[in-house]
Amino acid sequence: MCCESDAINNALLADGELMRLLFSLLDAPPPLDSRAAGYFARVVVLLLLRKGTELLAYLQGRGNELVEKLVGHVDTTSVADVLRHLVGAGDSAYLPSHGLSAWLADTPLVDLLLDRLTESYAPEARSNAADILTATAHTAPSPLASRLSEHAA
Repeated sequence: MCCESDAINNALLADGELMRLLFSLLDAPPPLDSRAAGYFARVVVLLLLRKGTELLAYLQGRGNELVEKLVGHVDTTSVADVLRHLVGAGDSAYLPSHGLSAWLADTPLVDLLLDRLTESYAPEARSNAADILTATAHTAPSPLASRLSEHAA
């Protein structure tokens, strides 16, 4: 799945059932299998980098559900990497950055990540959430960074 083939990427994005199957990994209770999570992250990041607009449309179509599920597995490094890319901390040359950031600012992402900083979560979840929030702050100016700064005030 993780390749540079536009035909494969387009086929995956065009088939809602395949996309649901891909993201169904997030339905599993924590902790996620690290190998499966690694493959998941590679595919999602590839789609984000190569087909960012189409992936954004899929994510928006699922509402806050996928954001909540991603943050629910923030203790898994590979899932945290997906979130880092979503906030613009990865190679963002192909990202629809303003549209993605604006959409993420309207989701509960910042609140959910801030909540993961509390002692009630595992150290890995707290560390990864802090890294993602730091990456978000470094994307300023962006709608998502502005949303984060509202919490700092």
